[in-house]
Amino acid sequence: MTTPEDGVLYEVVNGEIQGEPRPLPGHGLSQGVLYSELSLPFHRGRGGPGGWWFIIEPDVRLGIHDIVVPDIVGWRKERMPVFPRSRPIDTVPDWICELLSPSSRNRD
Repeated sequence: MTTPEDGVLYEVVNGEIQGEPRPLPGHGLSQGVLYSELSLPFHRGRGGPGGWWFIIEPDVRLGIHDIVVPDIVGWRKERMPVFPRSRPIDTVPDWICELLSPSSRNRD
Protein backbone atom coordinates (compact mmCIF):
# COMPACT_ATOMS: atom_id res chain seq x y z
CA MET A 1 0.00 0.00 0.00
CA THR A 2 1.46 3.35 -1.00
CA THR A 3 0.24 6.70 0.16
CA PRO A 4 0.53 9.57 -2.32
CA GLU A 5 1.35 12.01 0.47
CA ASP A 6 4.71 10.55 1.43
CA GLY A 7 5.59 8.05 -1.34
CA VAL A 8 6.26 5.34 1.23
CA LEU A 9 5.34 1.71 0.64
CA TYR A 10 3.59 0.30 3.71
CA GLU A 11 3.15 -3.34 4.64
CA VAL A 12 1.75 -5.07 7.72
CA VAL A 13 4.23 -7.66 8.99
CA ASN A 14 3.54 -9.61 12.19
CA GLY A 15 0.78 -7.13 12.95
CA GLU A 16 3.08 -4.09 12.75
CA ILE A 17 2.95 -1.40 10.06
CA GLN A 18 6.31 -1.08 8.33
CA GLY A 19 7.22 1.50 5.73
CA GLU A 20 10.08 2.01 3.36
CA PRO A 21 10.70 4.48 0.53
CA ARG A 22 9.56 3.49 -2.95
CA PRO A 23 12.38 1.88 -4.95
CA LEU A 24 14.51 3.69 -7.50
CA PRO A 25 13.59 3.53 -11.22
CA GLY A 26 16.08 0.73 -11.96
CA HIS A 27 14.11 -1.53 -9.66
CA GLY A 28 10.95 -0.96 -11.71
CA LEU A 29 12.87 -1.67 -14.91
CA SER A 30 14.06 -4.99 -13.48
CA GLN A 31 10.49 -5.86 -12.46
CA GLY A 32 9.22 -5.12 -15.96
CA VAL A 33 11.92 -7.18 -17.65
CA LEU A 34 11.29 -10.19 -15.41
CA TYR A 35 7.52 -9.88 -15.80
CA SER A 36 7.85 -9.84 -19.60
CA GLU A 37 10.03 -12.97 -19.48
CA LEU A 38 7.40 -14.78 -17.38
CA SER A 39 4.34 -13.56 -19.25
CA LEU A 40 4.61 -15.31 -22.61
CA PRO A 41 5.50 -18.86 -21.48
CA PHE A 42 3.69 -18.99 -18.15
CA HIS A 43 0.72 -16.64 -18.52
CA ARG A 44 -0.01 -16.93 -22.23
CA GLY A 45 1.41 -20.41 -22.84
CA ARG A 46 3.69 -19.37 -25.71
CA GLY A 47 6.72 -21.65 -25.48
CA GLY A 48 5.72 -22.77 -21.99
CA PRO A 49 2.98 -24.37 -19.93
CA GLY A 50 0.66 -21.35 -19.46
CA GLY A 51 -1.91 -21.42 -16.68
CA TRP A 52 -0.55 -18.65 -14.43
CA TRP A 53 -1.57 -15.14 -13.33
CA PHE A 54 1.27 -12.72 -12.58
CA ILE A 55 0.85 -9.31 -10.95
CA ILE A 56 3.44 -6.63 -10.19
CA GLU A 57 3.28 -5.23 -6.63
CA PRO A 58 -0.17 -6.39 -5.51
CA ASP A 59 -1.36 -6.13 -1.91
CA VAL A 60 -1.44 -9.76 -0.70
CA ARG A 61 -2.81 -11.00 2.62
CA LEU A 62 -0.61 -13.87 3.76
CA GLY A 63 -2.30 -14.21 7.12
CA ILE A 64 -4.35 -12.35 9.70
CA HIS A 65 -1.37 -10.16 10.66
CA ASP A 66 0.47 -9.93 7.31
CA ILE A 67 -0.36 -7.84 4.24
CA VAL A 68 2.66 -7.52 1.97
CA VAL A 69 3.49 -6.01 -1.42
CA PRO A 70 5.93 -8.36 -3.19
CA ASP A 71 7.63 -7.26 -6.41
CA ILE A 72 6.00 -9.95 -8.58
CA VAL A 73 3.48 -12.59 -7.51
CA GLY A 74 2.12 -15.62 -9.35
CA TRP A 75 -0.86 -17.92 -8.93
CA ARG A 76 -1.73 -21.07 -10.81
CA LYS A 77 -5.07 -20.50 -12.52
CA GLU A 78 -6.25 -23.89 -11.28
CA ARG A 79 -6.03 -22.50 -7.70
CA MET A 80 -7.30 -19.02 -8.51
CA PRO A 81 -9.41 -19.37 -11.67
CA VAL A 82 -10.75 -15.80 -11.64
CA PHE A 83 -8.40 -12.82 -11.81
CA PRO A 84 -8.71 -10.80 -8.57
CA ARG A 85 -10.67 -7.55 -8.72
CA SER A 86 -10.08 -6.18 -5.21
CA ARG A 87 -7.33 -5.84 -2.69
CA PRO A 88 -5.79 -7.17 -0.69
CA ILE A 89 -5.76 -10.47 -2.51
CA ASP A 90 -6.63 -13.18 0.01
CA THR A 91 -5.44 -16.22 -1.96
CA VAL A 92 -1.90 -17.07 -0.87
CA PRO A 93 0.35 -17.03 -3.97
CA ASP A 94 2.02 -20.06 -5.46
CA TRP A 95 5.12 -17.99 -6.28
CA ILE A 96 6.55 -14.74 -4.86
CA CYS A 97 9.53 -12.81 -6.20
CA GLU A 98 11.43 -10.07 -4.41
CA LEU A 99 14.15 -8.28 -6.35
CA LEU A 100 16.92 -7.61 -3.86
CA SER A 101 18.71 -4.30 -3.58
CA PRO A 102 21.23 -3.14 -0.99
CA SER A 103 18.57 -1.12 0.83
CA SER A 104 15.97 -3.93 1.01
CA ARG A 105 18.08 -7.10 1.09
CA ASN A 106 17.75 -7.76 4.85
CA ARG A 107 14.00 -7.18 5.01
CA ASP A 108 13.07 -8.96 1.76
